Amino acid sequence: MYVQSCGVSQDYRWVTNTDNGQYHEEPPIAHQVNHLIDPDAHSIVLKRLDHKLILLVTGLETRDRTDDRHRKIRNSIAWVGENSDDNPVLQALTVQSLRDELKLQIDAAVTSGGKDGFEVKWSDIEKLIPQGISGKKEPINQRKVGNLSDRKKALSDEIAELKYFPDEAEFLVVATEVNSKNGFVKDKVWRGLSSKINSTDEDWEDGNPGIAIKPHKKKLRIVGLIFMLCVIVLLVKVLIFANQSSQIKNQNLRKENQELEFRNQKLKNENKGIAVQLKDKNTQWANLQTVVDNLEKQKRDLEIQVNDLQVQVEALESPDVTRQNQTTRSPS
Repeated sequence: MYVQSCGVSQDYRWVTNTDNGQYHEEPPIAHQVNHLIDPDAHSIVLKRLDHKLILLVTGLETRDRTDDRHRKIRNSIAWVGENSDDNPVLQALTVQSLRDELKLQIDAAVTSGGKDGFEVKWSDIEKLIPQGISGKKEPINQRKVGNLSDRKKALSDEIAELKYFPDEAEFLVVATEVNSKNGFVKDKVWRGLSSKINSTDEDWEDGNPGIAIKPHKKKLRIVGLIFMLCVIVLLVKVLIFANQSSQIKNQNLRKENQELEFRNQKLKNENKGIAVQLKDKNTQWANLQTVVDNLEKQKRDLEIQVNDLQVQVEALESPDVTRQNQTTRSPS
């Protein structure tokens, strides 16, 4: 096992453990992978070298340790095992690294102090070594690359189910933020993950140039996207047509309302004219009724006068009155 860290003012350096304590020594692949990763950033490399299987995990940020420039100190760790015997253990450690399950334990096992500016609790580091994976799936030799955030979980699940790593690949796993597909293809990486690979979907891409892993799926997705775009365009057109129809309908309703208001106002004016005429007729009728009442009163007065005249006539025509008048006219 190898650990890299630094002190408050001391530079980064690799150390390993011996019976006499820790001393400076770099892991076998320390300078062989710099073209694939940024060693100062969080990266994961699993590589075969001379019948050895080496897992390198770099850039694990500490929680409380900083240097004299107030920058977070980062730890790195490397495990070296036999290609065949230690394959299950290196599988398990690779899965844990991809799932970010080792960062806090390693941070707790590396403390400030000592001549190098940091000290490693090697017994705690040894406790991190898990039981080996006993998967049941045969590995697929086809090389694949993908986006780091999209495919990291899928890769950890795939490795957790393997019986062993494929025999042909030298670089088995590279997970970094800085590499490109071409870089993975050049070094024939079995599984390469990078933030710079902008996958158009969640599928893997093949580790060989110009070959897609699942072209039929991509074609189906393209057809699906085209179909969705057509549906969206159709929906937009339907909404526009519905909006235009609604606007025309509202305009027609406004015109009808205006016509109804005009007719209503016209009827109101006609009703006012009829009411005035009715009032005039009522006034005329009242005047006529007054005239009729006056005529009837005059009629009654005339009838009374006629009756009085008849009485007088009858009185004058009476025999007694006639004789009296004759007597009055005869000479004495």
